[in-house]
Amino acid sequence: MPTSSTPLSRERLVVALLFFLNGFGFANWATRIPDVQRRLAIGEAELGLALLAAAAGSIVAMPLVGVAVSRWGAAPVTRALAIAFCLTLMLPAAAPDPLALAGLLALFGAGIGGMDVAMNALAADHEARAQRSTMAFFHGMYSLGGLLGAVAGGVVAAQAWSPAIHLVVLGVVGLVVVAACASSLSAAAGAGRREQRLAWPNRELAVVAVVAFCLLLGEGAMADWSALYLAKVLEATPGVAASGFAAYSMFVALGRFTGDRFIQRLGPAAVVRWGGALAAFGMAVVIAAGSAPVAILGFALVGAGYSCIFPCLVSTAARSVTMPSGTAIAAVATFGYGGFLLGPPAIGFVAEFGSLRLGLGVVAASAVAVLVLGAVGFRRDTSKG
Repeated sequence: MPTSSTPLSRERLVVALLFFLNGFGFANWATRIPDVQRRLAIGEAELGLALLAAAAGSIVAMPLVGVAVSRWGAAPVTRALAIAFCLTLMLPAAAPDPLALAGLLALFGAGIGGMDVAMNALAADHEARAQRSTMAFFHGMYSLGGLLGAVAGGVVAAQAWSPAIHLVVLGVVGLVVVAACASSLSAAAGAGRREQRLAWPNRELAVVAVVAFCLLLGEGAMADWSALYLAKVLEATPGVAASGFAAYSMFVALGRFTGDRFIQRLGPAAVVRWGGALAAFGMAVVIAAGSAPVAILGFALVGAGYSCIFPCLVSTAARSVTMPSGTAIAAVATFGYGGFLLGPPAIGFVAEFGSLRLGLGVVAASAVAVLVLGAVGFRRDTSKG
């Protein structure tokens, strides 16, 4: 058995490193956004438009990368997109003006979104060969990369490094990591089926895509509204307000690192159902909370509930019988990303005309939708991982 298990173990490490690199690089960029805004002397509206360009780049790249994976296979496309991610990571902090920032962020968004689709397809290939659930672990590595990247970025920023130098150094280190992984990626399985078409979620994947939309709506809300809710509604201090998203993120990571055993035992459909139920309960705790500590507990429960849902959706999409795995993953991810983009503004709109508690009710409703769709919508033959 050593001859077969050793390559799989090496490939597992390589895929895990790529997920970590993706989360670590993005988090480092996120910590330097305030410095880039100050250097360019732009307001929130201009910055928001530039960040929207990054989202647009991701949405354009995701389905195109799905086609590339189905044509050439997950391994070579992942290698190419990992290189592109490291190169584009270096660019935004050096933008000379707001227009250039938007253009460079569009490229960065394409790099990070494209790499996301490609590495998930590679992870699905690995999971199929390993014949056991591994997707949650890989997503846990992404979460760990994000947490450590935020810490590292904060430390570097405190040392007064310029964002441009910081991200160039990080991009070069990332390229070295990708080069070290290249031989293992070359040996990885996952040749394409030579089907070249852009795909929208079809009838087989419609429920999976809607669950992804509802899930990412909630994830976007946690990033954008948790601290504001604690500060404005529950009058928490800035440090305590930041603890809401920290608790959420920590339990997302913990849930993913322990989630594969539950997916393996219960199947993805059950994990989606129970995850949706736990997230809905957590949001009910947040909305009803009269104090910050209780709300922070609720945010932690939401993180635990959400943690393994997206890995289950990726694995389910990869097992599609009507389209290649890369195309299916891209279709679900692109549709889901719409929820990530539309959710936070929708919550803001509801909060403007009602209250922030009512706005976060949108997240609770989306979690209930995940529960219901997980209970009635997944195909019977995907109930076991």
